Amino acid sequence: MSNSIVMAKNFPLQNKMDAQNRGVHNNVLIKVNGGLGDIVCAEPAIRFGIDQFKGIKWTIQTANPEFFTHLNARVITHAEKLNEEDYLVLEGVQRPENLIWQFISHMTTHCVDYWGMALFGWQLPENYKTINLPTYEIKNKDALEVSNNAEDYVIIHAGKHFPSKTFSPIS
Repeated sequence: MSNSIVMAKNFPLQNKMDAQNRGVHNNVLIKVNGGLGDIVCAEPAIRFGIDQFKGIKWTIQTANPEFFTHLNARVITHAEKLNEEDYLVLEGVQRPENLIWQFISHMTTHCVDYWGMALFGWQLPENYKTINLPTYEIKNKDALEVSNNAEDYVIIHAGKHFPSKTFSPIS
């Protein structure tokens, strides 16, 4: 395969044209990857897409399906294998070798707008920039157990993979 074909496959418009040629452009798979903060910040853009683009069958593939259960979409984990040829695949957080990385990165862009630009090619309207996560039971053993009213607390995820973002252990 020539380098020009590989580069074209990394170009979003080419991806959409290929899906249209295969007749799967109305069957969208959104791969929500990255760290916990990246995944949370994807919610507004995905909600925008579902609200604005009618007639689309949406599938969201993520490590945290509980964040997307309130959306009108099929939500699956990364463990579930799909034939990506059956979908128009949209992926948010890209690897540095991807052509998109040359123009936009999730680390240098507004965290919510990044997903709108990565998935759809534009910033989100202001009324979609609020993250709306559903209420769900926290099962993670690392989460602080709260004995009082949970609405009085905020859970902070400091990003343990970056030492500069990690709080000291609570003693």
